[in-house]
Amino acid sequence: MNGYTSSFIHTIIGIKLSQYRKKNNDVIQSPQTGSDVKKRMYVEIPFIENATKEFRNKITHLRNKLRPDLDIQFLMKLPPAVQMLYQTKDPIDKKMKSDVVYSIKYAKCQHSYIGKTGSQCVKRLHEHGAPKSSSGQQQQQQQQKDNVIEQTDNIIELNRSDRLKAKSTTTTTTITSSPVIKETTSAAQQHQIETGH
Repeated sequence: MNGYTSSFIHTIIGIKLSQYRKKNNDVIQSPQTGSDVKKRMYVEIPFIENATKEFRNKITHLRNKLRPDLDIQFLMKLPPAVQMLYQTKDPIDKKMKSDVVYSIKYAKCQHSYIGKTGSQCVKRLHEHGAPKSSSGQQQQQQQQKDNVIEQTDNIIELNRSDRLKAKSTTTTTTITSSPVIKETTSAAQQHQIETGH
């Protein structure tokens, strides 16, 4: 009891309980009448910091003057994102998309192959044996590489000091060419080997 007498503690508890009972009795005895109940109205407005606050204050001021019986609750809503209004990214060509499900129909029979790939669709189709010229994107990339090579051929030799000109470096490179054996792991290529078409 922390050094307090039991009579003091009981007196304080009695006082607090009587205050609590009185508060509850006042609420029960005075229910809200129909005239005290305000009609509630919800208004959704876009959230734009200062403008929203000013608009809310003006509407509240008008409500107090014209309709004091109305209780307006404002719901703030963020404006739509730019991505919803405009296309911010360039569209990706179907052949360049990854994580796709694809279907290959064989030309000489009614069978078809359905597969799923995590890599780009064009790469997977080349693994199945599709011709590389079918991709216009790869042709454009090759043309860009060719243009870069042509530009580097036209570069004029830079001025070098006499010391660096006199210095000559020779390197020997050995090129061994071995035939690359490509293993057919594609189900479409295995079908072609098995059926002969």
